[in-house]
Amino acid sequence: MGGAEALAILAIDGKDEAFPAGAQIMPGVVLESVAADHVRLLNNGIPERLDLGSLGRSLDKVQNTMSISANDINALLANAQNIGFELRQPPGGERQLVLAKATSEVEKLGLQNGDVLRTINGVRINNVEDLNRQLVSSAASREITLSGERNGQSMNLTYKVQR
Repeated sequence: MGGAEALAILAIDGKDEAFPAGAQIMPGVVLESVAADHVRLLNNGIPERLDLGSLGRSLDKVQNTMSISANDINALLANAQNIGFELRQPPGGERQLVLAKATSEVEKLGLQNGDVLRTINGVRINNVEDLNRQLVSSAASREITLSGERNGQSMNLTYKVQR
């Protein structure tokens, strides 16, 4: 059954643009495929699925499952003291661990500047020391789950570790 090529309409820097499968959306991000309810991206070679919200609405949360190699985890651990997270306390709020300066290792995980990290594998992360400790203890896991917030919305990222 033939038909028109599917396009994804994505907002890039506040401007809606239509992209066919295979198009580069921004540096390092390629639209892999378009479906009725989701798109698949390759973010620096790492596959991500973005579920589409209702028409005309933004996504309610970030929830992705992706694969990561043991080598990527080791590279992150080798640079754990300088991965770009810092402790901040917003006015009237609780202290937060915020990604302030993403390194290439962190960007491969799909994290972005401004992301707030709350837990790794269900363990509360209160400071950079907790983050480093939990990264080391999760290194041998088959699956690693991060939860937090991105742009005020819930964020859950799950990594299937390829050994």
